Amino acid sequence: MINSRPAIVPLPKESEMMVLGCMLSNTEYLDSGLESLLQDDFNFPEHRILFKVLENLHESGIPVDTHLVCNKLKDVEGLKSVGGAAYVLTLAMYPGPSAHFEYYLDQLIDRKTKQN
Repeated sequence: MINSRPAIVPLPKESEMMVLGCMLSNTEYLDSGLESLLQDDFNFPEHRILFKVLENLHESGIPVDTHLVCNKLKDVEGLKSVGGAAYVLTLAMYPGPSAHFEYYLDQLIDRKTKQN
């Protein structure tokens, strides 16, 4: 008999978009997301790239905003691979004023915990 872990169902793309959008638009959420998550916690490749850019900017002491994120993505030839500047702007606006960052962050953390 082969023992295997049950497959972990990926979160909807929108959940990852909410987390990244909140991180793009709020420094407290950025700090919390960077403390709680790793690049591999994101299921979608474009979100992994964006998370890494947010992490790199933050570690370099560079403020995070859509313009600086897009510039960094251009530097690493990654802007096109994430869907372009339009996608980065969409992410920043996606959460809207009533973002429930902690709820979506907990979803990603719970998914990570179940995988381990």
